[in-house]
Amino acid sequence: MYYDTQKLKVQISPTHTQHVDVKTAKTETYEPIQPGDTFSPRSAGEHGEFPWDSNRWFRIDVPPLSNEDERGRRYLHFSAHGEYIVYFNDTPYHGIDPCHPRCLLPDEECTLWLDGGQYQCGIWAGIPDPPDEHGFRLLKCDIEVRDLEAFDVYHDWNVLIDWIEQQYREEDIPLKTRAGYYKPLDTVDPKLRRMLKWMDDCVDVFDVNGVKGIKPMLTQIYESFPAEDCSLVANVVGHAHIDLVYLWPERVTYRKAIHTYSTVLKLMERYKELTFTMSNPPLYRHIEEHEPDQAKEIMEKIVFGSWEFTGGMEVEADTQIPVGEGLARCIIYGQDSFVKNNQGKKSRVIWIPDVFGYSQCLPQLFKLAGINYFFTTKILWSAITKFPHNSFVWLSPDGSEVVAHLSVSGYACEINIQELIEAKRNYKQSDVHNEFLMPSGYGDGGGGPTEEHCERARRLKSLSGVPKVQWTTAESFFDRLNLVQDQLPRYRGELFLEYHRGVHTTQSNFKALLRACERSLQLREACRVINGQEALKSDAWLRYLFALFHDATPGTSINTVYSELNPELESIANEHLAAIHKEWPSTSSWTGASSLLVVNPLLWSRRKIVELPQHCSFPSIESDEKYYTQIVGEQVLASIPMNPLEAMKCDPTSESIEAVCENTITSTPTSLDNGIVRAKFDAMGSLESLQIHGNTILMETPGSFIMHDDNPATYDAWDLDHHTVWMKQNAIIDSLNLKVIADGPCIGIIEGQAALSDKSSITVRFILEAHSDSLKVECDVDWNETNKALCYEVQTGYRGEIGRFGAPFGSVDRCQTMQREREEAQWEVPGSRWASVLDGRLRGLSIITEAKY
Repeated sequence: MYYDTQKLKVQISPTHTQHVDVKTAKTETYEPIQPGDTFSPRSAGEHGEFPWDSNRWFRIDVPPLSNEDERGRRYLHFSAHGEYIVYFNDTPYHGIDPCHPRCLLPDEECTLWLDGGQYQCGIWAGIPDPPDEHGFRLLKCDIEVRDLEAFDVYHDWNVLIDWIEQQYREEDIPLKTRAGYYKPLDTVDPKLRRMLKWMDDCVDVFDVNGVKGIKPMLTQIYESFPAEDCSLVANVVGHAHIDLVYLWPERVTYRKAIHTYSTVLKLMERYKELTFTMSNPPLYRHIEEHEPDQAKEIMEKIVFGSWEFTGGMEVEADTQIPVGEGLARCIIYGQDSFVKNNQGKKSRVIWIPDVFGYSQCLPQLFKLAGINYFFTTKILWSAITKFPHNSFVWLSPDGSEVVAHLSVSGYACEINIQELIEAKRNYKQSDVHNEFLMPSGYGDGGGGPTEEHCERARRLKSLSGVPKVQWTTAESFFDRLNLVQDQLPRYRGELFLEYHRGVHTTQSNFKALLRACERSLQLREACRVINGQEALKSDAWLRYLFALFHDATPGTSINTVYSELNPELESIANEHLAAIHKEWPSTSSWTGASSLLVVNPLLWSRRKIVELPQHCSFPSIESDEKYYTQIVGEQVLASIPMNPLEAMKCDPTSESIEAVCENTITSTPTSLDNGIVRAKFDAMGSLESLQIHGNTILMETPGSFIMHDDNPATYDAWDLDHHTVWMKQNAIIDSLNLKVIADGPCIGIIEGQAALSDKSSITVRFILEAHSDSLKVECDVDWNETNKALCYEVQTGYRGEIGRFGAPFGSVDRCQTMQREREEAQWEVPGSRWASVLDGRLRGLSIITEAKY
C-alpha cells in the first residue's frame, strides 16, 4: 500500500521537567536521534508512575513533493512508545499513537513539531510495552507514499475475508488447518460457496493482472451480496472514551484530548460521513483556553452536525456515592456548558457508559433537566445475572421515565463483522426496533476512530448477513428509538452492577474529604438561605463536581491522582466553612469578640453537642428543653436544642459552667445509658446488647471488628470477592480494655485500644449523647496492612426479606436474604451513608456513617 519510503531525520529537544508549549519548543536547541534510541525513563517515582510533567519535543523537517503524483498521498509514519501531538503552524495538526502511527502530510516543504509526553498510553495496540530496563524507544520515522488503489483493494479484500471467516465460525469449520482432513463444504450455505468461488477467481486474476485487475471484481462481489431488506441497522458514532483521571493525572488528560481530537478533525476532512460524540465539558473548556484554533474547528463541525457535544453532565459521574445535591448540580451545570457550546441547545442524552452502577433517582433528575435519553454500556460487565434488556424505558420510584439504551458492544467497537454479528444476535429488542448504537474508537490516548474503522464502515453499508452500518449521532439514534417507546419493556429501580464491589470502600481518605466538601458546600448554601443571601455561583461547585468523575470517586485511579485531589478537596471544604463566617451579617448586637454563633442548617429540630468557650450563656428561647454543659478534658461541651434553620448566639458570662450541670448519662467500662439507649459491652469490649426506646435489638453475636483477607481474582483495589466476606480467619482477639473517658449530662464516652496485627492497631470510642437515640462509634486506625479488609460486623436476628440502603435523594430496597443468583450476587452493595436490616415490620438495626459507603 506504500512505496517510495524515505527515511527522515529526527531531532529531539532536552527533557523538560515541566511541560512547555510549541512556541517555547521552537526556540530550543535540538540534537539528532536515531531509530532504536531510547529517550525517556521507563517509569519514575515511589509508586512506579511516569514523570507526568516532563516532555520532549521532536523536530521533523519535511521535504517538498518529489512530483505532483504525491499530492494528497504522502504520509508520515512515526512509530515510538507514547503519545504525540503533531503541531503544524503552531496548531495541533494530528495525533500519533499506536493506533494511529501515520498522518497525512501537508503538500509542502515544512517543519513538524511533535509534543511527546513521557507517559504510557491508555492502550498499547500494535506496539509492545517497553521493558522495565529500558525507556521509550524511537522505532521509525519515514515518509511513505500511499498507493490509493492498493489501499482501496486492501480494505475491500479484508472485509470479505472477515465475512468468510465469520461464515466458517457459524458452520463450525476450522479456520486454520495446516495438515490433515478438511471438512467438505457440500452442506454449507450456498452464499459461502458462491463467495469462495468469487474470491478464488479474484486470486487468479490478481496473480496475472495485479491490483488493477481485481478491483472491478471486488466491486462486483459487493454488488452481488447486498444486505437483506430485513437486516438490522448498526448505528455507528465515533467516540474516544477519555477518563478525566485514571492511569494518569488530570493535566495529562487534557493533552490526551488535544491529541485525540486533532486526529478526529483530520479524519473528518477525508471521511465526510464520519460523526463523533464528545462528552465531559472540562475537556472542551481546556481546549478553548489553550488551543483556541482547535476549539474553533470543533465548533465548525458542531455547527455542520458531524461533531456531537453531548452527555448531559458536567462529568461522567459516579452515581452511587455522591450526595443527591451533587448529582443535581452535575446535571444543571453540565447543561449550562452544553447550551453555551451547542448554539443554545441542551444535551438531550445522558452519556455515562462506564459508571459502576446507576442510582434509581437518575430518571427523575434527567427528566427535571429536560433530558429524555440515557446511554450506558457498563451493565454488560455484570458477572452473575444478565440484564434483561438493551432498549427499555427506565423509571424512577416517582414514575419519571427516560428511554434507555444499553449498548450491545461496549464503547470502543472496531466495526468488524464478528462484532456486528454478535451485536445483532444479542440485541434483545430487535423485534420492536431494528437499530442499535455502537460507539467506535480507541479511548484514553488511543486517538479515537481510525482510517480502518471508516473504510470498513463504507464496505459494510450493505453486505449480506451483516447489519447495515451507518454513521449517526447519539441524539438522532434516540429520536428514532423514541418512536417505539410504547413497545419497549419498562424497568423500575436501580441498575446494579455485579462487579467492582470494592470501589465503595477504596481510597477512604478521598471519600471522607469528598464528603467534607459536600457538607461544607451544603452548609454554606443553607446559611445563605437563613440570611436571605443569593445562591452560590456554579464556580463554587465545579471542582467538587470534577472529583465526582467515575474513576476519581470510586478510588480506581493511580496514587498521583489522590495525592493531588485530596489536598484540593480539603482546601475547598475549609474555604467554604471559612466563607460562612465572613458572609454572616454583622450587627451591633453580635460583635462580641468571644461570641459564639450556633446554627442548625437542617429542616428539622435537633439537639446538638457543640464546643464552647470557657464561659458562655445562652439566649432565651421558648422551649421546655434544658441546656446541658460538661467539661471533657480541656473541652467545654454543651447540649443545645435547636429549631429548623435557626441561628443562636452565645455571649461570654462569668457564670460557672458547673452550675448548669445535671447528670443524664451513666457511663461504666461495660455500659452506656442515657435513658433512651442502653448499650452493654462484654469483657472483650465488643457490643453485647443494645436497647433503644425499650426495644431490644436482636443481636446474634456481639458487634466486633473482623479483619478479612482481601485477595480478589482481578482488579485488586476495585473488587471484594465473595470469599472475602464470609471467610473470617482473622477475627480480632485482643481485648479493647474499655475505660470511661466522659460521664456527664452532655456526653458519655468509653474508649479502648487493641492491636489488629503486629503492624496495625485501633483506638475505638463508643459515644452516647444526651437525648440521642443512636450509639456513636469513632475509630482511629493505624493501618499498615496490604490485602486486608477491616470490618465492623453486627450479626442480627432480623429475617425480613428487604434491607434498606441510603441512596442519593432517598433509599433503595434490596433483598437481605441470599436466595437466588441475583440476591447472592449482591454480597457487597453500596449504601450512601446509611443502611438498615429489617424484620419485615420496619423494626431492625441501622448504621449511619459519615463517609463510608
